[in-house]
Order: sequence, then C-alpha cells, then structure tokens
Amino acid sequence: MITKEKIGKIQFYLGILLLLVTIVGSIFIIKNVYIGNLVKGVGKSTDAWTEVTKEINGTNIGIMGHISSNIALQGTLFANTAILFITCVLILITLSMMMILQGLANQSKK
Repeated sequence: MITKEKIGKIQFYLGILLLLVTIVGSIFIIKNVYIGNLVKGVGKSTDAWTEVTKEINGTNIGIMGHISSNIALQGTLFANTAILFITCVLILITLSMMMILQGLANQSKK
C-alpha cells in the first residue's frame, strides 16, 4: 500500500536528485559550452577575419561592416542564450525546492 509517507520520501529524494543534477549540469554547461566552445569559436573566427584584406574602391569598408555586424549578432545571441539558460536553471532549482519541501511536508506526522 502506498502511503503519504512513502510518496513524501519519493518526492524528497527526487527533489534532491533534481537539485544536484541541475547544479552539476549547470556548472558543466557553463564551463564547457559558454566559456569553452563559444568564446574560443568567436576568437577563432575573428582571427580569421583580420586576414581578409580585400579592397573595394580603395577601402575595406564593406568587409569591416560585415565583421562588425557579425560580431554584434553573435554578442546578441550569446546574451540571449545566457539569459534563457539562467532562467531555465532558476525554474529547475525552484521546482526541486518545491519537491523537497512537499516531500518533507508529506513525511511529517501530524
């Protein structure tokens, strides 16, 4: 027979598991994706752009406009993904805390 206390234990342990997975996963994603691949990728692409020296009517305005617009777009995408990621992490942490507290409430004997 499934009792309120057993459901409370399941909620409590699932909440702790969700909290740990969220924290460890967030650290892993921030370390490897945001700091590692995205920053290095932008650095490599901007290094490649500096080697372009094509002149248009004696100037390189067209290429510089493309470079600056691409950097602005990448910065906007990076900021938006970071905000979305932080929002999702906060939602997961809130959900795990709710599960932990509900599990503790179900385990208590009134």
